[in-house]
Amino acid sequence: VRHATRGSLAHVDLTKIKKGDSVNILASHHGFTLYGGAAYTEMLKVTRDVIEERTGTNDIRLRAGVGLRFRETEEYIKKFSLDLHFKGKAMGMAPVDEGIPIETELGTLYGLKRAYDAKWIVHAHNSDLRELHNHRMINRIIKPFAMSYARMETRSTYHQNFGPRSANIIPKAVFDSDFVQSKFVFSIILVVSPNGINEVSAGN
Repeated sequence: VRHATRGSLAHVDLTKIKKGDSVNILASHHGFTLYGGAAYTEMLKVTRDVIEERTGTNDIRLRAGVGLRFRETEEYIKKFSLDLHFKGKAMGMAPVDEGIPIETELGTLYGLKRAYDAKWIVHAHNSDLRELHNHRMINRIIKPFAMSYARMETRSTYHQNFGPRSANIIPKAVFDSDFVQSKFVFSIILVVSPNGINEVSAGN
């Protein structure tokens, strides 16, 4: 996983990030549930290290969203010593934390302030099909923008106001917003299957 992560990141443009800039690596609790969480953890650690090596900045934070248990990722952070690897800058986020309004083509939606409190963001996710809340895979890979990185109001809009076909417009609206795009640098995805970890895929 370490080798695959470095290989994938070799093709990613990091020139937006300058020395001294703050970077939030945004993670989802779903990644920690795959194969015991070790593979996803290594992808996160190597991503952090490569950003520091290539840009010179060391203000790199981990912001990990949760599902229904609000302290879930705090447990993963402790289990895998991510707080040490991120030099005290790793923390979990819950959907009841302070929000930040994001203007989208659908109106005002709400992200988590902690997710966006850096100059730049990196989206670290996975391809696991068990997380399939959307019909026909539409926009599934950016679902955390309306879930793990979002306030309860936006998450409820996704789950309660829309059906399985139309719900996928919510994360797309958030991701496409001027606010998110002004901070977005790249995504890195742990590609999995029932047979195990297949690859790591990253791109701007």
